[in-house]
Amino acid sequence: MLATSTWDTLNSLMKVVLITFVSVLFYGLAYVTERMLKIEKTAFAFYVLGSLFLPIVILSIGFFKLWGNYFSVFGEGKFLFGAAGSLIILPVYVFFCTEASRQIVCLVCLRQSDIGCWIFAGSL
Repeated sequence: MLATSTWDTLNSLMKVVLITFVSVLFYGLAYVTERMLKIEKTAFAFYVLGSLFLPIVILSIGFFKLWGNYFSVFGEGKFLFGAAGSLIILPVYVFFCTEASRQIVCLVCLRQSDIGCWIFAGSL
């Protein structure tokens, strides 16, 4: 109901906060299911969902131009924005790569760093 009725009336910062809340919610659910309920595979799924929302949060910051017109998705600094976004997300992915002994997490981590390097190279 929130997305269909009041999304247009929210300012840009509140939209980004709501999108960030979704990622934090998945991380919270992962923590609860792993520590309290002892359901490891479900916790891993919630960690993955939370991690998948992190790039969406960064893109929404750029789309709504919270860091200015230059440093946005459509501005002249879009490649630097993409590289900075990749660098912001990379430590989270590296942390999960070291914590989870699953190859798919490490592959996502490597792809994230690869994408960040290519975006940075495109800015030069």
